[in-house]
Amino acid sequence: MCGMRKTAGDAPPKISRAPLYQALLEVNLYFDHIHEHMERLRALALFRSRAGRAFLPAFDDGLSEARAWFNTELLEA
Repeated sequence: MCGMRKTAGDAPPKISRAPLYQALLEVNLYFDHIHEHMERLRALALFRSRAGRAFLPAFDDGLSEARAWFNTELLEA
């Protein structure tokens, strides 16, 4: 390997976290928009059948799960 050796007292380089938090904000806003669009569809009574009524809560749960998973993965990275 070439380059200077690190000593135990060297601090890691400072990296701005602003782009990370900006991306996190934008993705969460998109999840909110998806939820708003589904609520509009619910108000139009497009899901009147038994399957439709079962789909909406399952979709909400799946959307919440995907949002939590994405946030966790992004913050851990």
